[in-house]
Amino acid sequence: MGLIHLPRAYFNGFTYWDPSTMNNNDYQPVYDPANARLNWPWLQRHGFETAQQYDQYATTPTVGTPNEGANVNYVSGIPPAEWNYYGGNNCGFVNPAAPAIEQPQNFGKPPGTLAITGFTNPGGTLVTSGDPWIGLPLQLNLGLPPAKLVDVDPVCPWSSQIFCDTINLAAPGDASGLVGQTAGRAHSRWVFFLRNVNLNGDVLIAGVGSAAFQLGIRTGQLQIFDQQPASGSLASDLIDVLVQPGVKGLMVRFVTYLTVYFQGPAFPAPHTTATCWPQITQLYAEYLEQRQQYESGQLASPPPPPVNRAYSKTVGWIAPWFDGELHSAPGGRMLAPAGPATALQPTLPKPTLIGPAVVEAAASPTNPAAVGRIAIDLGSTMPEYDATATKIDFGTFNIGLAPLNNPRAPATTISSIPYAGGYDTPTYTLTSGVVDIPA
Repeated sequence: MGLIHLPRAYFNGFTYWDPSTMNNNDYQPVYDPANARLNWPWLQRHGFETAQQYDQYATTPTVGTPNEGANVNYVSGIPPAEWNYYGGNNCGFVNPAAPAIEQPQNFGKPPGTLAITGFTNPGGTLVTSGDPWIGLPLQLNLGLPPAKLVDVDPVCPWSSQIFCDTINLAAPGDASGLVGQTAGRAHSRWVFFLRNVNLNGDVLIAGVGSAAFQLGIRTGQLQIFDQQPASGSLASDLIDVLVQPGVKGLMVRFVTYLTVYFQGPAFPAPHTTATCWPQITQLYAEYLEQRQQYESGQLASPPPPPVNRAYSKTVGWIAPWFDGELHSAPGGRMLAPAGPATALQPTLPKPTLIGPAVVEAAASPTNPAAVGRIAIDLGSTMPEYDATATKIDFGTFNIGLAPLNNPRAPATTISSIPYAGGYDTPTYTLTSGVVDIPA
């Protein structure tokens, strides 16, 4: 399975999202998701009669009417379009060139580049420097139209899909890196809306959630640029593993979490919905006024729309993809929490749930009947507590085995994962949440 096999390359940075939020129903029901159309009875009740009126209505703060709150979860003072009405559904990994910001005087993006930060070699050693692939940027659809984020059902959180044709590490013509054609779209998996407990109230909107995505690249659709990679390099190790029996290509799995909104000079910091809703509403109004001026001939060129992207922290890894594995669904033995866990640090008002995990095992090279190594993917598992993305300290987690004929018997502990050096924030970022355990 992909998780257990080596080499495994790690990357982190940010993913950008550019959905049109015109069908969001968080504050009033302007959209009819069951029929994929506007909610005309509601809109007509509020004076909306034609499609031409919708831009103005959707981008203007609402004013409640009597009994409004009794019918829906209505909040006045917020535009029905919410935070990104003019989005084009593009998505990708952040670097200095992507995404291109249409109005840099108003909007911005997190600094830096989503890039390879290290790898675990076939011998189990973590390498974080000295390899030509470390620092290379990972990009979706380089040189093509941007990848697309599509929600086929605006109500269900498990329907988000990334339509992506290629994955690039560096670019064609570079001395190091790769390009591969994906085997299909990526689906959101392990959606976990309790990923951040938001102890201080500084995580906005869906920033409390996380989701995992996975893409496969078949060997026949993969090109590695390195012509004569040095022995022991990541490129050399991948070339060696790709010709092994049962390997059909490379797997790319990543987790997006702690989404941040309202990035750029137009929005005061610290960001809160109370301070940012008026700002995006003002930008919507300015755009509509300028567009009307353009359509009436007062402006020579159309104004750029106020595209207000969101950005998710991202960790991920690349490893061999084996026969029998799905291209978009993470494999392995699923571990689900039996109940909420009590934090040691910080002090929380009540126990909190942890997310899902998967575990895979590899046979001992000297004894095929024995387990030689265990890998656990904690990429979607351990929650954070605020906008600093600091992991909650639950203490030490023990890994144990129970007899097959009596699974309720006390488990025999075979290993432990401490907080520091096990699943704390620096370690999580360094290995994208994957923990390798000699068994």
